[in-house]
Amino acid sequence: SSGINAEWPLRPGYCCPLWDPSKITDIRTVENVQKQFTKKIVGMSSLDYWQRLEKLKLLSLQRRRERYSIIHVWKMLNDKAPNNIGMNFYPSARLGMRVTIPPFNHQAQALYSTAYDNSFAIKAARLLNLLPKNVN
Repeated sequence: SSGINAEWPLRPGYCCPLWDPSKITDIRTVENVQKQFTKKIVGMSSLDYWQRLEKLKLLSLQRRRERYSIIHVWKMLNDKAPNNIGMNFYPSARLGMRVTIPPFNHQAQALYSTAYDNSFAIKAARLLNLLPKNVN
């Protein structure tokens, strides 16, 4: 059986502000690319996916996209990237730096609700707001 002998640095998370799948089927499809690739690395075929990730010191692609989203928001907060989506940051004495999540008009149709919830601005703001005070 031919295997891959070197770790390949996958970098799919860099585009997560532009593309971040929200449907479970899409997430699984993307995750399966890494799943199948890591299985071909010599010495990894007998391990399950999560064991392979641990041994290779990788995160799942979903966790990596979340990580890159948080990093991108941090860059906007610290003027290292443009805040062209109008995120409003505010300090909280108890929680640390937080992002105001713009309200959604609940009179809108469900289609718009899904688009709102899955937008980068909303997903990334929610992720940043989950961080403990000492991290942000």
